[in-house]
This record gives sequence, structure tokens and C-alpha cells, in this order.
Amino acid sequence: MSKVITQTSKQKDMKRAEDLIKVWSDLLEEKNEMKLKMAPIDESIKAAEEELIEIGKRNRKEFDKDKNWVFADGYIHIADATKVEVNSKKFSWAKFITEFPDLVALKDFGHKDFTKNFKLKELKKLFIGGDTRKALAAHTIDIKTEDEYEVKKSAAQ
Repeated sequence: MSKVITQTSKQKDMKRAEDLIKVWSDLLEEKNEMKLKMAPIDESIKAAEEELIEIGKRNRKEFDKDKNWVFADGYIHIADATKVEVNSKKFSWAKFITEFPDLVALKDFGHKDFTKNFKLKELKKLFIGGDTRKALAAHTIDIKTEDEYEVKKSAAQ
């Protein structure tokens, strides 16, 4: 007469955990190896993007009305980047939040780049108005729009 040996639930978990930790470890090692292989490719991509941007800046007339310079495999795009400039030595969050609480995003408050705590869309609207602009400027705030060049791959590919 043969005996049937059954594993307990704990024994199954132990075996499964042993198998999974091996797979996890192997995948992590493979991921790290891939990162090492990708590093030179990433550096080459970044260098190509930087050079394309410099070429784009020198040839601004080549861009179409949508601010794109289109090639067969991709394009250079000029985006309008709006940024908040603050004189950080004179600026006071306490005073600003008291006067303009709706212009501050408290969700990620304390961000390393504290200008990201402003609600940019709402701030831009108020900056257009004359009276509000003076009140915002009194807090040493200004809004600047700069060209930001981006290299993008064509959607068709």
C-alpha cells in the first residue's frame, strides 16, 4: 500500500517563495546588465538631441507656422515654456498664500523647485489683468515665456 505525501500550505509557500526569489534575482541582474548596455546608447541619443537643438536655434527660419522643422524620421519642435520667476530673497510664501490662496498648489508643497508650487494656468490669467498684475508684482513675481526646443520622432514610425 502506497502512502500519499501532501505538502502543507506553509511548505507550498516556502517552495513558491524560493522559486520567485530566484526569478526576481535573475531578472534584477538582467535589468542591471541592460542598463549598462544602454548607457552608451542613451549618451549618443542625448548628444544627437543637443546638436539638433543647436542646429534648430541657428536655423530658426526653417520652422513652419506650427513651430516644427520636419524631417523624414522626426522633427524639432519649439514649445512655449512659461515659467514663474521669483525674487526668492524678498518673496514670502506666508504673505502670498494669505493674499492668493487659489494660486498655490498645496499637494506637492515644498518641491525642490518651489516655483512649481504655483498654479501656472491661473497665475497667467491674473497676470494679464492690470490691477492683479501690480499686486502679484509686489510679491516679486513675474512670468516669462521662453522657447523650449524638443526633438521628437514622427508619429508615423
